[in-house]
Amino acid sequence: NICLIRLLYFLMSRNDQSLIPRLEKLLEENLEDEQFGVEELAKGVGISRSHLHRKLRVISGQSVSQFIREFRLRKALDLLKEGEHSVSEVAFRVGFSSATYFSRSFTNFYGHPPSQANNLEQAGLEKVPLSKAKQRWTKSIPAKWVAAIIVFAILIPYSIFFLIQLSGRSQNPEVASKSVAIL
Repeated sequence: NICLIRLLYFLMSRNDQSLIPRLEKLLEENLEDEQFGVEELAKGVGISRSHLHRKLRVISGQSVSQFIREFRLRKALDLLKEGEHSVSEVAFRVGFSSATYFSRSFTNFYGHPPSQANNLEQAGLEKVPLSKAKQRWTKSIPAKWVAAIIVFAILIPYSIFFLIQLSGRSQNPEVASKSVAIL
């Protein structure tokens, strides 16, 4: 039984190693098609979306959509280094329907805007993608959440102080029996 399990594991891992090149080949063939996504990639490989997601998560630690986006961004870097196309042309050639979203994704992935990709050596910029940890920290918290946290951090202690003062007054017999507090 142990030998059979090891054989199955070996065959599965061998099959998994050929998955990445097959996925990249399918993506290369459909690079300009912005509608080519997870569903089409799974059909092209001949497995379900969830099975593809599980296999890719084990092999590369990425979701399928992240794998597709990063593949397109690597191809975009190659096109931008050639210097023959504008940023918006490259965005559409690698399957991004929005040049703005492409620029933001490229900057988050490589650490510099796509307009600086063709002169990497001269600018002294990174040639490789940022590490996963660095990418996670570069994503900022939306300003509205920061503002809400600050407002609550100020209002909660003030409200508690106000309620304490109000309860102290109600114990005083000189204070009118009817009072209204609005928080």
